[in-house]
Amino acid sequence: MTNNDNELEFLKEQLNAILESSYDGIYITDGEGRFLNINSRLLEMAGYRREDVIGTRAQDLVKTGVINKSIIEMVIEKKNVLQ
Repeated sequence: MTNNDNELEFLKEQLNAILESSYDGIYITDGEGRFLNINSRLLEMAGYRREDVIGTRAQDLVKTGVINKSIIEMVIEKKNVLQ
């Protein structure tokens, strides 16, 4: 493993620790609304399993009725921050 790989792994572990320490449900998506990370609190609140969400697009979850129209979709549509 290179130094860059070690640093990246360290940063990933730090991010996961931050996400997991929150009492709030938090998720991270890419520019297409694909879930990249989700904390255990949100999984618990929503009744999802991590493997069912990671890699899934928010738009697909809306289409199947798992969630209502998401803020992710609105941001992607506007291509701007929502206030």
